[in-house]
Amino acid sequence: MNQVVDAFEERQEVERMLLDGAQQFLQARHSLQRARCWRSEGRRFDARLWSAMGECGWLGMRLPEELGGFGLPLSAAAALAARLGAALLPDPFVGCAVAPAALLAALPASDLRDALAGELVDGAQVLTLAWQAQPGEIDPGWSGAVLARDAQGLVLDGTCVAVEGAADQWLVAASEDGQPRLVRVAAQAAGVRRDAQLRADGSAMDTLHFDAVRISADALLATGAAARRALGVALDETRVVAAAYLAGLAEAALDSTAAYLAQRVQFGQPLAALQTVRHRVVDLDLQKRLAFASWRKACEIHAAAPDDFAAAASAAKARCSELALRATRAAMQLHGAMGYTEEADIGLCADAALRHAPAFGNAPAHRRRFAALAFDRPAAPELRGGFPAGPHPATPEAWAQLSDSEFAARLEAWLQAHYPPEWRQPIVLRLRGAAERDWLGTLHRHGLRAPGIARAAGGMGLPLRKQLLYKQVFDAHGVARVLDMGSTLLAPILIRYGTAEQQARFLPGILRGEEVWCQGYSEPGAGSDLASLRTRAERRDDVFIVNGQKIWTSHANNASRIFMLVRTGQYERKQQGISLLLVDLNSPGITVRPIVNMAGDDEFCEVFFDNVEVPASRLLGPLDNGWNVAKSLLGVERLVNGSPALAQQAFNYLRQMLDAAPDMRAAALPNDRLAQLACELHDFHGLYAETCAAALAGQTLDAEYSVLKLVSTELFQKIVELVMDLAAERGAVNGAQAFGAVNIDLHRLYMVSRPGTIYGGASEVQRDILARSLLPAKTR
Repeated sequence: MNQVVDAFEERQEVERMLLDGAQQFLQARHSLQRARCWRSEGRRFDARLWSAMGECGWLGMRLPEELGGFGLPLSAAAALAARLGAALLPDPFVGCAVAPAALLAALPASDLRDALAGELVDGAQVLTLAWQAQPGEIDPGWSGAVLARDAQGLVLDGTCVAVEGAADQWLVAASEDGQPRLVRVAAQAAGVRRDAQLRADGSAMDTLHFDAVRISADALLATGAAARRALGVALDETRVVAAAYLAGLAEAALDSTAAYLAQRVQFGQPLAALQTVRHRVVDLDLQKRLAFASWRKACEIHAAAPDDFAAAASAAKARCSELALRATRAAMQLHGAMGYTEEADIGLCADAALRHAPAFGNAPAHRRRFAALAFDRPAAPELRGGFPAGPHPATPEAWAQLSDSEFAARLEAWLQAHYPPEWRQPIVLRLRGAAERDWLGTLHRHGLRAPGIARAAGGMGLPLRKQLLYKQVFDAHGVARVLDMGSTLLAPILIRYGTAEQQARFLPGILRGEEVWCQGYSEPGAGSDLASLRTRAERRDDVFIVNGQKIWTSHANNASRIFMLVRTGQYERKQQGISLLLVDLNSPGITVRPIVNMAGDDEFCEVFFDNVEVPASRLLGPLDNGWNVAKSLLGVERLVNGSPALAQQAFNYLRQMLDAAPDMRAAALPNDRLAQLACELHDFHGLYAETCAAALAGQTLDAEYSVLKLVSTELFQKIVELVMDLAAERGAVNGAQAFGAVNIDLHRLYMVSRPGTIYGGASEVQRDILARSLLPAKTR
């Protein structure tokens, strides 16, 4: 977790400095009118601007210092590309700066490599790669261009397609006797024919024909494994930067569309006021957030785990290619007839997406490549220890003092020793009653209860970073769900707003796991809209008299107490006049009626209050200010609720099933849904890590919680839906079924996945919340 935060803060600082310079450059030298002229005039190249990019250090930013570059990380090149994409800069930064620099940096040392690096850095020569034998090729086949030897030396014949059309020299992937070779070919060499085509944005793409082109010995850059490795690394690095360019392009299209929707009026209201339009914009924004997170995650993996980089690069390119095409198509639709005119800027975005989305591999190809590269990894994240065996830390202070890596390893070892293996059912099992109290009591006795509660109040007092790591380790181990509302929801606001008497009375029982609390917020007609509640509490002397009804109260039939919102006063806004009470569920006048859900559980309850007397000393926080008390619970709880844990666990089940059932595996592996969901899960892990890092860095989060809630619950459902489709008739069977060594209750898994998009604010409500932050205020 420290590495994530450090990378997050370092990346932000590098990006800030780089993008400040890029903004000044673009304001002085580029405009959308320039992009429009480029499209209409079919320009091949702008030498003056290219030279200026060289003066800024952009052309060689990825080259190491010994080759005349700046040695900046991949994340810097990607961040710059995102900014250039947002500006719709058509000049071939990705193909003629990033790609050749990546290749040269990966090549063995040679005089030719060093000379080419110098020419690239100062812009004296424009270089690009020529490696594809067929359009759409994603992995080099080394078959388009072929080298042969005669009495005079090497001769090159063949064809390379989809080559950036601005180059003075090409770095060509060829083969000799079936072995890879990388050679330099000058555009003016005898025997070279260059068939140019104009792309949608006015840029040129060449098909190169080599007819007995003489290749001198000193034009050979690399052979064999060195050539194969260098080109593979270069292509994957270039894909990540291309992905960032596409993400920036898509962001520009969405920003332009949001502005248009706010000012375009039909039927007496802005188009942005229509809910269907607003929700469509929100869905595109979710995809944009995932796209940015995907290319950033690829950059972090490039620096920290090179063996995993190829898969991450494919995930990023798949996500961003699809986003750019989807966003520009949607933007054209939302602009109406105006979006189909030449003068509309959105057309520039659409043409740029058509150029860049398929370059270096399109979305379907990269999804399949990601699945092929990633599918043989372990089904669940591995926790690497390497620490000597010994007694577990005995106190919260001892746990907090461990390094992150040792904390994770020790906690996993503790779970192995103390968590019942039969309870390792993280989705379908929720501990209740005696099992819940036993488990919470065990955590308390070992100093592992309530990681976010201060030590002075009886918790572990862990910093946010270790709280998130604590949850990650529990998820990886397969710890069953516990609806521990006492410590996760009530205790933080009890500590912040409660009296000393209230804290002394309730906190010890919560932390020991002896007292189980439930939450009384939702009411008939006030589900996601909690502020519309009608349950009233009237003050009479030293008691409140409560009348009303709560619904969807989870585990009220197993709880001993309830913390509940009630209407206590008059109000101008419905969030006013609300108070929070702490109520014993065995009080006279309370009736609890369980509601059996479709999975056969009585997880939810209705709770009726008929003249229930509640001591005034049970008022938590100021009278009539309960809304602010209740909504103050932010931080780790909301991050945890939006984590990828359930989606990851469902995907682990899917993989275990496929390993155990050859018929399902045969049906699944060619299935694009499997590849797409694998990519989506990968990208969501990146988005979640970024959001956690932002929280750890002290940034204020708000809309991000709705984003996490939407993505996590909907992705969980999509993975389970694929499980059910592949299971065919087995998906309708009640009870656990054996898939190899694992038993899975498919029906229960399906039913558990369904309410996630409803509780805690339905998906439709979350989209409304996000729409308010995306669309201008005058549309509301």
